[in-house]
Amino acid sequence: MNLGRPRHGFIAPTMDSDACPSRGRRPRRGSWDLSDIPTGIAADGGKLSPWAAIVGPCYTVSSLCRILEASQEAVADAAAELRLLRLLTADGLDLFPAFQVRGKQVHPDLRPVLQVLQSGIDDPSTWAQWLNTPRFNGVIQIDELCLGNVAEVVRDAGQDAWAWHS
Repeated sequence: MNLGRPRHGFIAPTMDSDACPSRGRRPRRGSWDLSDIPTGIAADGGKLSPWAAIVGPCYTVSSLCRILEASQEAVADAAAELRLLRLLTADGLDLFPAFQVRGKQVHPDLRPVLQVLQSGIDDPSTWAQWLNTPRFNGVIQIDELCLGNVAEVVRDAGQDAWAWHS
């Protein structure tokens, strides 16, 4: 299913940036609470967009800078070097999926995974979907990274990147 580029309307303005599946419950897929988002901001008048259900809450550049205590230049450099996953919306807004932030820092093992995924397809939206969607066995790759299973996630990324590239 091709959902196109994500739209900026699925930004959740409040969220627990320290939430980690290994330390606490994560909202069920598609259960993000939009009640605190003004209707004019939320996509489709308050309805959850398909990308919101897949990617979950996202930071804007300014909110990510605040969380990471980093400059806009540092965030841009990290995204350019694939140390940070950046999504570009159809209307030109940079968004950063919140699932990659743990304890006020970007997950340190994200870069090798993104590099491998890029070798198969150069599409950050696909990478975000790959990282945050349950696989056939119910495992979510970003959760595996959070649990420290880096080698397994990189291996899985390599297999899928090879299939995408074929």
